[in-house]
Amino acid sequence: MIEFIHCLQADFIKIKRRPVLWIHFLIPIVGISILLLIFAFSKQSPGSNALDCLGAIALSFPTLIAIVCSMIGDQEAEAGNYQQLLTNPSKLRPFLSLSALLLLLGLGAVLLAALGFEAGFAVILHHAPVGPEFYLSGAAILFSSNIFLYFLHLFLSFRFNKGVSISIGIVESLLSALLITGLGDGKWVFIPCAWVLHFLKVFGINSFGGSMPTACGLRTGIVLCVLETLLIFVFSIIWFLSWEGKRAEE
Repeated sequence: MIEFIHCLQADFIKIKRRPVLWIHFLIPIVGISILLLIFAFSKQSPGSNALDCLGAIALSFPTLIAIVCSMIGDQEAEAGNYQQLLTNPSKLRPFLSLSALLLLLGLGAVLLAALGFEAGFAVILHHAPVGPEFYLSGAAILFSSNIFLYFLHLFLSFRFNKGVSISIGIVESLLSALLITGLGDGKWVFIPCAWVLHFLKVFGINSFGGSMPTACGLRTGIVLCVLETLLIFVFSIIWFLSWEGKRAEE
């Protein structure tokens, strides 16, 4: 455990002056500013605005995950063609350390965006706040529903290249927007990028009231989310242990 913490600290030092760190702080701040500007002219209820805020984060998340994972992949490629990863006495430790670092940064960015919007909504727009409990719960849904995508895009970035990862991330963002409509009925539970918006939809109904769809598939969606996330985690470990540092483009 001590060696893992040291590895995590070393990875943090490596990205300290790189864009991947600042993206996790600047994008939430820019996003908060844009949303507050839009909602300053909105006549919706605070609850609707809060859900729209979480929905906007959810839609952009797959693309942002693809971008930061691609940046990490390029960073390791430039640092001796992945030799810092592959020559470590414990080959698995650096991969788990990078994964943990990205997940921690993603969690921090989600919390900053959600709670920052709550603060801006109350202080700048002088609207009645929904409450930090709502945003903390929403942030937990946002983060946990996207863990699958972190491991997927780390694999894509290491095995292929940033073009593949980012292109798929953009498609995932567009697909998640389509599958929240009737097109996703019965299908969204199998598609990772569609989970978060459906979970947030049910969360919003439970928080503010509304009619729950008779066949929303929530329980199936949660089970598949957990199972598929565990499967891709195990797959990532098995693949990384056999990987020799070669990209498909080579």
